[in-house]
Amino acid sequence: MAEDYQRRFIEEIAMRVHQYPLKTGISRTPEFEKKGLATHAVNVGTKCGNNCLYCSTGAVLRMHPCFRACGENPFDFGYAIVDLGTPERVARDAVRIQERGLVQLCTLTDAWAPEAQEHRLGRRCLEAILCQPGWMVRILTKNAAVIEDFDLIERHRDRVLVGMSITGTPDQEEVLKVIEPHASPIRQRMAAIREAHARGLRTYGMFCPILPGIA
Repeated sequence: MAEDYQRRFIEEIAMRVHQYPLKTGISRTPEFEKKGLATHAVNVGTKCGNNCLYCSTGAVLRMHPCFRACGENPFDFGYAIVDLGTPERVARDAVRIQERGLVQLCTLTDAWAPEAQEHRLGRRCLEAILCQPGWMVRILTKNAAVIEDFDLIERHRDRVLVGMSITGTPDQEEVLKVIEPHASPIRQRMAAIREAHARGLRTYGMFCPILPGIA
């Protein structure tokens, strides 16, 4: 399922996918720490291919040099910026950092967005973190492709929380296809979180954003 969707993303939707090297792997996240959500963050790029029309990442990272380097406007849509070297830097930082905690994967992008799926970035980052003791991971995604990594998560079930972002109910899927064009349909997301629960994985849901007239 994920391979077919990724192929359609690349070939039919014709998204512009850029590669840009970032400097950090695992970083502190003061804002998420204040909320009690996570102490650290990993992001696999600066613009993910879900292309949600309400995305705030462009505003947050608007001064980042990646946009100029890739010839893109941070407020535009139709493209993704991904860093294929993220898993290697995450592996380095997972060993280097002594004060370990809970890593949010991800805070600004989606590690299971179609362009990230192509290179298995979500799974490879998970493997890099979980092979070191003391780390826990909170996954947040809008893509049901995370199901393909439940085998890995099952082996570390006490250290991983599987989270799905839910932005509406199944009866609003036609509207959400416009607002979140490349995220998994709501029914698939709900099926993924049900399967995670059935496997005994730790799960949570995030209802965000709450869109007027939709959710």
